[in-house]
Amino acid sequence: MELRDINYNKGDYVETASGNKVCRQTVLCGSQNIILQGKVIVQSEAIIRGDLANGCLLFPLLWAIMFMLGERSVVNAAIVGNYVYIGKNCVIGRRCTLKDCCVIEDNTI
Repeated sequence: MELRDINYNKGDYVETASGNKVCRQTVLCGSQNIILQGKVIVQSEAIIRGDLANGCLLFPLLWAIMFMLGERSVVNAAIVGNYVYIGKNCVIGRRCTLKDCCVIEDNTI
């Protein structure tokens, strides 16, 4: 699957020193537990949950490089590999592991 180029308004995104682009309309829960490794794009109205505990343990979310999270998607995954694309309106459950080079199509739960 060939991914298309995505244009965005720079004013709507915060860009980190490592090249991550996070939309200002994104909801980050438990941001101290979310690790973005570089070149991650998080689009508008996406929700990243780093605050979900299992008993008293809290698992950090580790996201690798070249990752794209579509609009209105919710991610609770523990690990997201390199070169992963998650489409629009997706829900990724708790502690899931997404391996390298995978595509999650739009509207997937």
